[in-house]
Order: sequence, then structure tokens, then C-alpha cells
Amino acid sequence: MANIRMLVCWILLGIMAGLIIVVVSPLRELLQIPGDLSNYVIHLGVLGVLLLIMVILTKMTMWLRIFMITAGTSALGWPISLYIHDLISPLFPDEGFTYLLVFFILPVTFLIGVSGSIVIGIKQLISSK
Repeated sequence: MANIRMLVCWILLGIMAGLIIVVVSPLRELLQIPGDLSNYVIHLGVLGVLLLIMVILTKMTMWLRIFMITAGTSALGWPISLYIHDLISPLFPDEGFTYLLVFFILPVTFLIGVSGSIVIGIKQLISSK
């Protein structure tokens, strides 16, 4: 059962990374995917919540848990920060914190979470053989 949970964590992480890569990169025009990232942030947030739940339920090493939680919370942060921005922008039109969060901080933390999870996963796979 633990192996299935771990597999689900990796699948969710891969789907989130694939969604961001396809929607943000030039592949979007090649595959003729309508819209931009703002159309898909709710899906990213749901995947982030599912990843966080699965990480909590799955027994894994501390570093892998930390990196997966980092990826999940940053994916969850995108829809939250966009909706907060939509609520705050009529009151404070000059506020740029949510733009800073959405375009710089959250992508970097997501990249750190995904790449760290991959590195730790490969390291564990090599050490188990």
C-alpha cells in the first residue's frame, strides 16, 4: 500500500510539472491549447492539495517529504495568490506583491520542489540497488 501511495505522489508531481511545462512553454501553441496559465491555476491548486494529502499519508524520507511539500504548497499558492490579487487590486492598484509572488517566488519554489524531489528520488533508487 505504501508503494502505491508513493507512486501516486510521483504521478501527481509529474502531472503538475507537465501542466506547467505545456501551458507556459511554446508547446501550448503547437498543441493548440486555448488560454494561458491563469485558466489552469485551479487545476494546479487541486493537484497541489492532492499531493499534500498524499505526502501526509505516505511514509517517506524527511528530505523527499520536504521537497514534495514545497512543490505542493507552491502549486497551491498560485490560485490563492491570483484570487487575492483580484480581490486587492481594486483597492490598491499599485500593489505588486502578488505579481512578484505569482511570477517569481512561486515558480522558483515549485522548481526547487520538483527538482529536489527528483534528485532525492534518484538517489534513493540508486542506493536501494
